[in-house]
Amino acid sequence: MKAEKEEQKPPGEQDQHKEQLESNLMRALDKYDPAHRGVYQLKELGTIVRLMGVDPTLKDIETMGKQVDPTHAGTFTEAQLLEALHRYPIREFTGKDIDEAVNAIDVDNDGSIDTQTLKEALTEHAEKFSQEEFDRLMDVLDPGKTGAVKTADLANLIK
Repeated sequence: MKAEKEEQKPPGEQDQHKEQLESNLMRALDKYDPAHRGVYQLKELGTIVRLMGVDPTLKDIETMGKQVDPTHAGTFTEAQLLEALHRYPIREFTGKDIDEAVNAIDVDNDGSIDTQTLKEALTEHAEKFSQEEFDRLMDVLDPGKTGAVKTADLANLIK
């Protein structure tokens, strides 16, 4: 994902983009942090942004980190994140897109993915999750530490 050029959009498009970002952020935080703490650790930035449907590169996350935490406090607010995200396009995925991506990881087509396979997919391919991001995801998807994640649960979390 590359930041969009700083073109001036017509006021209606600016408002629509802002509303979409706010909606996506609230939806992401409903999944990630139902209590909406309001202040987040900088290390949580990549996870939250990805849950919004934005597809950042590691460089994008680094750049956003500098924008949302200019004082290097190690934290950011929802408002700071929204301001930084105005430069990035929103990519909408359909339920079918998400199901296909999740099912591609389910190599034996049994409706589950072993956590090691999922870890490899999320930490070694494409844009990498950090170990900490992966561990937080497993706390949600495999709280009993069974070693497997249901594909439907993963797809629903992403949706």
